[in-house]
Amino acid sequence: MYVYCNILLSGTIGNILQLIGLIIVFILILCATYYTSRWIGKSSFTQQRAANIQVVETFRLSQTKYIQIIRAGTRRYFVIAVSKENITYIAELKEEDIILRDESQTAEKVSFSDIMKKLKKHNEE
Repeated sequence: MYVYCNILLSGTIGNILQLIGLIIVFILILCATYYTSRWIGKSSFTQQRAANIQVVETFRLSQTKYIQIIRAGTRRYFVIAVSKENITYIAELKEEDIILRDESQTAEKVSFSDIMKKLKKHNEE
C-alpha cells in the first residue's frame, strides 16, 4: 500500500501540484509586471510634465529624424530638427503662425463594431 501511494503522489497528483504551482507563479509574474509597468508609466509621465515646455507637434521625416514645434513659456514657439545624434534649432515662430488643435477638432472615436457593420454592409452590396 505504501509503495502504491508513493507512486500515485509522484505521478498524477505530483504533476497536478506542479501544474498548479506553475500557474500560481505565472499569475504572480503577470501581476508584478502589470503593477511595475503602471508605476514606471506614472513616474515617467510626472517627470515629463513641465509647466513651461511642451511639444506642440511632431512630424516624422524618416525612421530617426523628426521636426518638432516646441512651446517654451507661454508665447514662444520654436521649430527644431531632432535626430538620433543631435537636436538642431531651425526657427522661431510667431504665435499667430501656429494652428493649435482643439480637443473638439480631433477625430471622433468610432467603435470596432460600427466599422465591422459598415464593412459587412459594403461586402453584401
